[in-house]
Amino acid sequence: MAAVGNVALGANVSAATGQEALVRANTGTGSITQTSGSITGQTVGLLAQNVGTNTRSININADNLVVNGGGSIYVSEADSVNLIADITAAGSTFNQSPLSAGGDFRVFANNNLNVNNQVQGTDVSLIANTGNLAVNQNVTATGNAVLSAGGNISGTGTVTAPNLGLDAANIGAAGANLMIDADNLAVDSEANAFVQDSDDVTLVNQVTSTSFNPGIGGGGGDVVTGNDATGDFALLAGGNITVNDTVTGGDTVLRTTGGNIVINQGVGDAGTVDTVLSASGTITGSGTVTSQNLGLSGSTIGTSGANPLSIATNNVSVLATGSAFLSDPNDLTMINQVQATANNDTVTGNQVGQQLSVVAGNNLTVADDVRSNSGAGILEFVATNNVSFTNNAGDAADATVPPDDGRIIVVAQNGSISQEQGGLLNARTIGLRAGTDIGTSGGGTDNNAIDLVADRVAVVAGRHANVLDTSANLSTSAGVAGITQNVAGFSTGGNLELEVAAGALDHSSGTITVGGNADVVANNTITLA
Repeated sequence: MAAVGNVALGANVSAATGQEALVRANTGTGSITQTSGSITGQTVGLLAQNVGTNTRSININADNLVVNGGGSIYVSEADSVNLIADITAAGSTFNQSPLSAGGDFRVFANNNLNVNNQVQGTDVSLIANTGNLAVNQNVTATGNAVLSAGGNISGTGTVTAPNLGLDAANIGAAGANLMIDADNLAVDSEANAFVQDSDDVTLVNQVTSTSFNPGIGGGGGDVVTGNDATGDFALLAGGNITVNDTVTGGDTVLRTTGGNIVINQGVGDAGTVDTVLSASGTITGSGTVTSQNLGLSGSTIGTSGANPLSIATNNVSVLATGSAFLSDPNDLTMINQVQATANNDTVTGNQVGQQLSVVAGNNLTVADDVRSNSGAGILEFVATNNVSFTNNAGDAADATVPPDDGRIIVVAQNGSISQEQGGLLNARTIGLRAGTDIGTSGGGTDNNAIDLVADRVAVVAGRHANVLDTSANLSTSAGVAGITQNVAGFSTGGNLELEVAAGALDHSSGTITVGGNADVVANNTITLA
């Protein structure tokens, strides 16, 4: 069926079984419209300037669809359909590759929609209402794009759009990410989402595509709101990832191989089990990362001790080639490894190139080796209540800074500092401050002390302190400066047990104040100046 102008359909148009149905209007100015009925054929071709309108799609019932328009395209399929390149009618073959529209390109399938030919448009909406959407060829929008499926979205094609919304049960799969190139992205998954962007991408709250009026013709599906998954939510980017909308998932991964992660809104919620944030650059922002287990890997994490990354987690593992600054409002444990999503994104160990500050709003437990690789590095462990070092099977120590001018500062503001036997703090200068006890008093330094290897130590305890240095010589210090906290002076409210197991002990300046008994032992001389 062809016309030099417009084609207006008001009844059914059907091809013989197994045959094609081609409807053509003037491709420069003509339109195909439909007030009732449907077009039926094994392959349906629709070629015109405009196909359908934004209030009335062209209804079809076909296995395959070929459609092109210089203006806008709105098509609704009754069941499943394949978007293909060629249609042959009346002895002539019409090749349409890519399928394109100068304005909106909207195809709605009530069941499955298979993109077997490239699709282009200003705004693009591809909707598989109750079935799956297979992106087997590239889909490109110069404005907005929405891909929506009642089932899954998968395929090897790349979806390119400045603004992209994805809505389905599963989006991509573990080991088979859905490939995209978008500036702004919204992802709504009722199961798992695995998405990979080629460069920079920003997670936004909403993307709307085409001017189609929902409820007339093909129905709704042109808006995607939020960024969430009931299962895994994994986003990989080749550039920067900016989080401008809350992200939630059962497991969550944000990973960039060539940029920074900026957390401007929350990531995770109380139902999030494992989260990994991994960047070749920095991880910063004012949003809070919430997860039962959290792995962080980047160049710098947080901005400074005054502007840490806000986290709310039970367990954390942190790697930074530069420095890391973390703040958690509750109990926090530093563990060896966190693994998230079925892609097995993993952070192993606790190590920084320069400085580490970990602040817990309640108790802090250090259950893994923690290390700074800089000779002038600082490791700072701060808790409102207790700080506990429980890693007695580490390869070197609970916490280690190279001996050049490194510092370890441990502050338990209202509680105690404890260490399982076999643990060790290793730095040139160490500062210990607790509201109550440092180590356990009364049982001897061999079994109950805070063990350390240091040149200088400052101790401030509200009650008792028990410290054992296993290195050659030790000096008591009048103060140690940390990142967010300092240890000023050397004093105990109760008893002091201090032993230098393999060398001399001296005190160079300031006053040592002991509120109870003092038991000071050295393997060499003891000098109090």
